[in-house]
Amino acid sequence: MSAEVMETRRSRSSIGGGFGIEIAASMAVLLAIAFVPLLLFPYPGLQDYPNHLARAFILLNQDDPVLAKLYGVQWTTIPNLGWDLWAVAVGRLLPLEWTGKLYLALSSAAIMAGCFALNRAVALRWTIAPLLAVPFLFNAGFARGFLNFELGAGCALLAAAWWVWSGKMHWLPRLLLATICCTTLYTIHLYAWAFYGLFVLGYELQQMVERREPRPALFLARLVRDGLQAAPVPFMLFFSHDSSSAQEATVRAFQFPFVRIFHVQHLIDLGHPVVNCILVVIFALIVGAAVARLRWFEVRRNYAFPIALSVALFFLLPDQIGETFYVAWRVLLLAVLVAIASLVPTKEGEARSRQIAIGIAMLTIAISAANTWSWRNAERGREAFIELTRDIPDGSAVFVVHSGMRPPQLRAIGLYHVGAFAVLTKRALVQSMFALPGQQPLRFRDQWMATAPRSSFTFLADAKREFRKYDADLASHLLHFDYVVIHGPDNGDDLLSLSQRHLALIRKSEGFRLYRVDRKPLTAETTR
Repeated sequence: MSAEVMETRRSRSSIGGGFGIEIAASMAVLLAIAFVPLLLFPYPGLQDYPNHLARAFILLNQDDPVLAKLYGVQWTTIPNLGWDLWAVAVGRLLPLEWTGKLYLALSSAAIMAGCFALNRAVALRWTIAPLLAVPFLFNAGFARGFLNFELGAGCALLAAAWWVWSGKMHWLPRLLLATICCTTLYTIHLYAWAFYGLFVLGYELQQMVERREPRPALFLARLVRDGLQAAPVPFMLFFSHDSSSAQEATVRAFQFPFVRIFHVQHLIDLGHPVVNCILVVIFALIVGAAVARLRWFEVRRNYAFPIALSVALFFLLPDQIGETFYVAWRVLLLAVLVAIASLVPTKEGEARSRQIAIGIAMLTIAISAANTWSWRNAERGREAFIELTRDIPDGSAVFVVHSGMRPPQLRAIGLYHVGAFAVLTKRALVQSMFALPGQQPLRFRDQWMATAPRSSFTFLADAKREFRKYDADLASHLLHFDYVVIHGPDNGDDLLSLSQRHLALIRKSEGFRLYRVDRKPLTAETTR
């Protein structure tokens, strides 16, 4: 054995030993910093998190007679069930508060594990490069509480890494295992399945180009064969159809590329678009300098095609498909994570590994501090809402909306779906609960709720617009409820669209106003 080969093996051994332990320790410290806010508050101040938590509470207490009168459960082969299945399984073993926190921690850990696995397939050793992905754990999916997407993103990256590593397997067991991966990803989140398919397509096309495949027809035949791993998904989508669904197949119009560029703000989301953009741009410039000028990292082209396809789709995809919003930036996020996994540190970069880890830690501390401040405000708002509704009888129907506020304000303080806490404390019927056929297993029992115009909006202006869209009467709809809670400035304007004579103010608390609904028939003079 030559001296050069022996030296190479000793180098790799040292990297897999002491250096690998140092990377693992750095990763543990960075995740610990990121998770500090989870330990400080009972409920993370994330946009949709209270809604998902309340749905889990209902799924875990289906035998409760009060909840059973208000909500039903219908399990079908729909996608986006990652959180629901986790909550039903783990929620029986742990308190719901910790079930949610553990899920968030697991989702972030899965994203990092996927980056490390993809990076190792490129570098053939553990490197510090995936640590650069830590700030992107705080993306808009995390800030908005898109629980299924977050876990799905991590699992898709892990599945993509497995596909790269399994290239030398016999095609049949590989296809069988890939089919299991595909089906699991679909169940967790539809976009996790889509991104994995996008990665496999791009990666295989790149393999064909790089190998200069002499028989393209044979390659295409293998590509079709490998594509059979997705075969169960169309059948699952077909059988997930709910005849009671009134959901529209909405597709938002194409946006011009110069407009879509501003969606980079979603890659790191602290609730302030300008701050988000500044952080992303600064981070991109630093990493660009580390690659092009300082030569701390080199870019491997193993995943160039999947990244290019993802970036192209970022500009071409609509921003809304069906009831799923913010479609395009999710593809860009996963492209960024794969791009980070394509970086391999040079000798100079490995020598600077501690400085790199410290720099990432400082940014992570700043983001965690911002989240701590935001979540503290959300906790105060949650306590004010619960105090306001303390005398509401169990099982009441409560209509909760925000008025006179902009959505970014509520995302920054985590009160977007604060009304869902009435489900946890009062087992209430809340109109904004996620019970969309085709997306969640939860259903409203009462027909007047099930057939109402889309009810998951939490802003009064949105509710008014939706009811006008279907030529429905919002004031008449409110008569089905026992109470109305309005959050926002008390300037009287919010009642212009409601029937003031049917709402009796009971209590005010920290920007919240609680009204009791008088169910007397509406008169002809009642305003919409």
